Amino acid sequence: MTLSITVPGDPETQGSMKAFVRGKRAVVVHDESARLNFWRGLVAITARRAWGRAPRLDEPVALTVTFRLARPAGHYGTGRNAGTVRPSAPALPHKKPDLDKLVRAIGDALTEAGIWADDSRVVQLTATKVYAGPGEEPGVDVTVAPLGGISQRHHDVVTSTSLAA
Repeated sequence: MTLSITVPGDPETQGSMKAFVRGKRAVVVHDESARLNFWRGLVAITARRAWGRAPRLDEPVALTVTFRLARPAGHYGTGRNAGTVRPSAPALPHKKPDLDKLVRAIGDALTEAGIWADDSRVVQLTATKVYAGPGEEPGVDVTVAPLGGISQRHHDVVTSTSLAA
């Protein structure tokens, strides 16, 4: 079964965890945990509803994600050009947030939702970040597809043949 969902909202990054000792206990936290927890919860609920009662995936999967980010106000003209993107505005969001950290939040949200046993099941990843177009909301499109038809033996044979040449 393939999962395809769209989650509206401002995508959040999941940075590295920070660990410190409080008293005699080790504490591990994420940066910006309140917004991150809200975003991951939104993704998890949307995925769980779409997935229904299907069993967790415990096989290799492909993950495809497209993040639609809101354009900064500075990308738009002013006055009568207020709704028009300036010609000098970049076509793609090549600055923060980091794409890998956006993907990390999605992977953990899908684990939390019970879509797969763990995000280590992802063996193929396609990730893109774009600006939301006119009339589009910021958010993310997520597709998870099982790759049960690809065998390690096939990969080994192809690799062995390539090395022999």
